[in-house]
Amino acid sequence: MKTVLHYLRPRLGIMSVGLLIKFFGTVAELLLPWMLSVILDEAVPAGALGGILFWGGLMVLCAAAALGGNVIANRLACSTSRDVTRRLRHDLFARVMQLSCAQEDAFTTPSLVSRLTSDTYNVHQMVDRMQRLGVRAPILLVGGIALTLSLDQNIALTGGKVSVFTQLNRLDQYAPERNITYNSQPINITYIQPLRAFNSLKWQKKTQPKEYEKAKRSYLETMEDITVTATSLFLAASTASAIPDVSNDVRLQPLA
Repeated sequence: MKTVLHYLRPRLGIMSVGLLIKFFGTVAELLLPWMLSVILDEAVPAGALGGILFWGGLMVLCAAAALGGNVIANRLACSTSRDVTRRLRHDLFARVMQLSCAQEDAFTTPSLVSRLTSDTYNVHQMVDRMQRLGVRAPILLVGGIALTLSLDQNIALTGGKVSVFTQLNRLDQYAPERNITYNSQPINITYIQPLRAFNSLKWQKKTQPKEYEKAKRSYLETMEDITVTATSLFLAASTASAIPDVSNDVRLQPLA
């Protein structure tokens, strides 16, 4: 591992830039479910078209940033793993060529060929995956847990609500002397259960299928009304277009 780190040292600057881009791209990707929840829970029930367009535009920007950031970071990771493996294979080949016949017989030719091919390929894969999944996976894990803990979970069976969140407060005191105090709650779990109110979630579970059926029937009735209206207008137009032809035929007939 020390040998691999020695070859990685000249590429630390590019690796840092790639890891930073990967970090912000992954954070932008994590914000998409939260923005969608804001649209569905706040903007849509309020009928705020401006809010829907605003948060929808932010989702598009975050998706584009996540896509572009991941592409750029992955290309940088590929270039780093390629250059590191190339230098490693070159130096390893030079060392092999300097071996004596006795040393080559001790290592055996198949083993040396394997070191130059399979082992360097494994190093290439390790360096590449370390820059890609080594940053993305922990951020997705920690960020996903953080976003999950910041949301409320409704319990349909009892009508209660479970909330899990963290909190960090800072208090600045300027007199009589400067003092800074921090108050941290690493994890706070609350459960709210209405005692005298009816279970709205359980009731909605029963009424929503009925509302869906009502909406379907209303849709079918509207489509039937549209069909009847369109047919009536078509027949009226056909009748109106046929009246001039009948009038012309009557005028052209000779009087007896």
